[in-house]
Amino acid sequence: MPERLNLVPRAQYLHVDSAARAPASFVLSAISERFTARTLASSPNIAAQLVAAGHSPSSISVLPTGIDTQAFFPVSQKVRAYAKRKLLGVSDKTTVVLVSSPLAAIHRPDLMPEVVKALEAQGHSRFLVVFITTDTGGGDGTVSLDSLNQAIAAHDIVKRVRVFAGGLDHPESYLAASDVYLRLSASNETSSTFAEAMAMGLSVISTRTSGIADLLADDAGVLVDSPATDSPTEAAAKFAQALGLVFASGGSARGDAAARARAVAQDKLDWRTTSLGLVDELRLARLAHAKKRAKAAAWAQGSQVTVNPAAHYALQVRRRPRPRPRPCLARPRADSRSPPRRPSSWRTTTRPTLPSRRTSCARRLGTASARSSRTAAARRART
Repeated sequence: MPERLNLVPRAQYLHVDSAARAPASFVLSAISERFTARTLASSPNIAAQLVAAGHSPSSISVLPTGIDTQAFFPVSQKVRAYAKRKLLGVSDKTTVVLVSSPLAAIHRPDLMPEVVKALEAQGHSRFLVVFITTDTGGGDGTVSLDSLNQAIAAHDIVKRVRVFAGGLDHPESYLAASDVYLRLSASNETSSTFAEAMAMGLSVISTRTSGIADLLADDAGVLVDSPATDSPTEAAAKFAQALGLVFASGGSARGDAAARARAVAQDKLDWRTTSLGLVDELRLARLAHAKKRAKAAAWAQGSQVTVNPAAHYALQVRRRPRPRPRPCLARPRADSRSPPRRPSSWRTTTRPTLPSRRTSCARRLGTASARSSRTAAARRART
């Protein structure tokens, strides 16, 4: 792959993430199209929004995030039971729900305590929610980890929730110990953890957003219609209902859905497939750059391109140089032997726009007049 990058002199991967879903981001992509060869979108929905913002459809391709499906694979019930006892200290009869999310407000991590409380209200008792995050929050537009722990304590669900903050050395171990993966985010992006959960054959539940809806179109998971405008109570009730349906489904139905999720991950999300797609995009980017370069060369040859006559005149016609002033001619003062002298105005008149040159001409005229007077007096003295 690195040896192919030098084949594209000017290429750019523009990523419009979910935290900046404003229309200005898509307009920025349309503007940057003038300087880029190709634009990659993570889902067809984002590609459609880019086209609506003015982007050319022929220069957009959909290329999702790739994962290693050979490193993340389904495990047996025996291995899952051992991971539950080893990592979480629960029995194999406990349904483990994994929630992996940043603490940004758009990912709605504060919904997790509400969902757990709604599950308890529905009568479910043999479950455990594992919440994993890589940051601690506290910035603008984020939920702090302290406030999340306070909400868990306020709802009295400490025994139902395990929170792990920071990086994990072996995230696949927690995926192996889980039965269901829950995605609460309202963003359009497809996280790598979600793709890894699909590759490991977990039952996935997600908000119906652009990138996720395309992956779970063939009953590979459960989609919840919960936009960002829903109140926390309404959203929590919807997710709790979806979890209840997954809990109540039999092992065979859950296994079929897990097999479909695994097939989708291998077909669309494996890094080998996405790498081949990226190689194809580099080839297309090289061709697109060659076309742009040929077009620029054609514009350089004015005879081959029809242009606006006024613009052609403004670019081709040079500005006429400023005319140089007429030289100042000094004539000697006429005497009796000289021809009739002309009016004095003929000697001193210069261009009125050059006062400095007129002054120098006047000085030369005065010097020449004095010299001619002395010459005439000398001639008279000799005669």
